[in-house]
Amino acid sequence: MILIGCSGYSYPDWISFYRNSRSDKLSFYSSRFPAVEINTTFYAIPSRGMVESWVRKTHGIRNFRYVLKVPRDISHRLGSIKEPELLKISGLFSYNCIDPIRNAGQLAGVLLQLPPSADDSWVDMIGSFMESLNVSGKFLEIRSQIEGFWKCVEKLSEGWGVSMVSVDSPNNTLKQIHPRGRSAYIRLHGRNSRLWNDGNAGLSRYHYDYSRAELEEIAGMINRDKSGFEDVYIFFNNHPGGNAPRNALSLMEMLDSERPFTGQSRLA
Repeated sequence: MILIGCSGYSYPDWISFYRNSRSDKLSFYSSRFPAVEINTTFYAIPSRGMVESWVRKTHGIRNFRYVLKVPRDISHRLGSIKEPELLKISGLFSYNCIDPIRNAGQLAGVLLQLPPSADDSWVDMIGSFMESLNVSGKFLEIRSQIEGFWKCVEKLSEGWGVSMVSVDSPNNTLKQIHPRGRSAYIRLHGRNSRLWNDGNAGLSRYHYDYSRAELEEIAGMINRDKSGFEDVYIFFNNHPGGNAPRNALSLMEMLDSERPFTGQSRLA
């Protein structure tokens, strides 16, 4: 299946997407998309009660799926964190976030996004952490430009049960789906080359509206490379200005991908 969604669902500048809906944002989002990448968990681990409320809001959406982003207290410290602290944070992440969604049958997996500073010294800890995760979907995004590090992780990723993330950004225009992994995983960050490498740009670096021609090119690549994967997850992270949901809906039409189902009714 091809499942398209966004990296997050609650942004103040998505006014055109929500269109004054009376539903809360997650309920409305899940009526339009079959999957969501939760970024909240990267910044802080929410309470189990909050995560259970997400599950309740999407309970009636058949086959709706969540991907949970690993907390940065883990992902950005794997090169230095001590095992007792790692176990403590990982345990809380599992109990509060992973378990409720997995128990509801809605967990697609977890996303580990490494910082650009990651290097060869991180490899053993990355592998240990990934192997420790009791989830079927494990997705790894590397932002380091160190070629030797890339090759080492790619070689070992299959043994860890990991799918490598394919990225579209100004530094790496998407040309193909990474072949490693049971499921394909694509993150579309936009192509804002003017601000992408500006350390002071903040979230503005993601402000980009994919053209129809760019989306058609991406759709063609996905159709070409999708065979051999159980599922293909595609998440738009160009959220400023409401670009992500607009671009995601356009790509869904081009690929005739999965739509949310409530009971037996297919939603537009």
